[in-house]
Amino acid sequence: DLTTADQMSNQYQTFEAWMQSVTSAALPPALESALKSLNPAASRLLVRSRAAPDPASAQEQMHFAPTPREQYKLCPVVFNSELRWAADPVGGRSTHRVELDIREFGPRAYEPGDHLAVLPVRPTAQVAAVCALLRVSPHDLVDVVQCSEVVGSVEEGETLVMGGLRYKVVGTSQAIPFNGMSWLEVFAIAVETTLSSFLMTPLVQLLVEAAGNQARGAGAPEPTDADRAMLLEMRCALEAAGLQDISKDTAAKPTPSVRCALVDKYLDLAGLLGKFPGHAARLDLTQLLQLLPRTRPRFYSISSSPRVSPTTVAITVGMMLEKTAQGTLRRGLCSNYLCGAQKGQTILASIRQSSFRLPTDPAVPILCVGPGTGLAPFVGFMDDRVAMHRASVRIGSSVVFTGAQTEGDLIYGTRIDEWCSTCSEVEVQIALSRVGKKQRLQDLLRKKAREVAQLLLDDGGSLYVCGDARMADDISETLTELIAAERGLSLMAAKELITGLRDDGRYQSDVWGPTRFFSEGMVRFENQAASQTRDWLNVMLVSSPRQSCGLPTWTSG
Repeated sequence: DLTTADQMSNQYQTFEAWMQSVTSAALPPALESALKSLNPAASRLLVRSRAAPDPASAQEQMHFAPTPREQYKLCPVVFNSELRWAADPVGGRSTHRVELDIREFGPRAYEPGDHLAVLPVRPTAQVAAVCALLRVSPHDLVDVVQCSEVVGSVEEGETLVMGGLRYKVVGTSQAIPFNGMSWLEVFAIAVETTLSSFLMTPLVQLLVEAAGNQARGAGAPEPTDADRAMLLEMRCALEAAGLQDISKDTAAKPTPSVRCALVDKYLDLAGLLGKFPGHAARLDLTQLLQLLPRTRPRFYSISSSPRVSPTTVAITVGMMLEKTAQGTLRRGLCSNYLCGAQKGQTILASIRQSSFRLPTDPAVPILCVGPGTGLAPFVGFMDDRVAMHRASVRIGSSVVFTGAQTEGDLIYGTRIDEWCSTCSEVEVQIALSRVGKKQRLQDLLRKKAREVAQLLLDDGGSLYVCGDARMADDISETLTELIAAERGLSLMAAKELITGLRDDGRYQSDVWGPTRFFSEGMVRFENQAASQTRDWLNVMLVSSPRQSCGLPTWTSG
């Protein structure tokens, strides 16, 4: 399910683009058109608007498409508070703890380390702007129908003309799963309206083609010559950029991405359509809804423990607010939605089980590394262990390495003090990168190299890392270096130990962004290659008459 597969970096759109290239190669255009010509009764989808039977009721409630949202439930917000005492929401430096009532999910609905998937709702003003530009009433309903081309007279049924051909409406269709939803709901919760580099080229092409669409746009301003020229210029630039992207000339000097520049300039569908209102009013709604990707969930590490709060779940949300290279202000959709949620407001959420788990034996030591919002899952881990300590359960050493720019940016400071004062087994090391001499988590780990090596290698402890992929890679390299130094090993031998921790489930990562772990991958590759080589040599030696000459067989030693 592509709507649930993407946790980072628009991977699902990358996959869709790859699939299109594969299917294009597998089914050439000439063959595709020939296959279509075998079907004498051509048919097509049509998206249109119909008035809501009860407009007043339509304005009061949101309707959610049945698939794939059965697993989502409306969860009331019970707590929402800023975590930084030196927060600057205007400047984008803001982190919130948001707690939701999850009694709808039943008892013991989650464990520390699980994720909460959230489907965001776009701001009403942004959605209303899109509807106005497309010339659809926000509270009218989407009507998706299947039409078949007809020749000659039609005795009964609804007919219409599209592209100079006559069609008969056969019935409704679920090929575009928005039947019965209002346009407000479609653009608020059902489709992504944030622009991406993969959307720019087909969207600009749709806008170019819209100028000649006589079926829509009655009463709308006419497309201007200047707008036509700008769209054609954008299309040419995007096509040229596309050719450059697939060029095999690796020696070519890299240039800034045209698609990314346009995305940074317009940001979302409203921004792009607003630049070309005459074209926007004539857009083919069917093609637009087929093009826009479905809204995907945003995933947050759970920052609570069911031992402490069995009926509520907490997440840690860092507000995303940044100025692009084009000078426009980009606001993270879901982070701003959650940080601005009011008590009592309902959030559409789903609990997703994770393999990021505490050891089943609470006496096993753990080492947790997570700067900034990477601390999120470890709040649940520490809450869980401290709760067990209070219940007289013996817990192992629980060490957390976290960091912030300044003390004012540190999150969960009060909670950290409470853990450490309540349970002597809990230790928290904090790196402040902009106070005095710059200090990173890697520096703290090196200072505690002996304790780290002992916890992981001698005491059978487990290691957990949470944060962005670059940080996770840096931590992996730092651990390799300090273990090599502490135990007098080569870097390759230390890498093998780190790889062994991963293979045993004692090195777990909860990260966003693609990770390298290149060195560990090379260890696995070399071990596999060596094993295959030994097997091959043994087969050759056993089957060869030269074995009588006393040649040895190969062993794993």
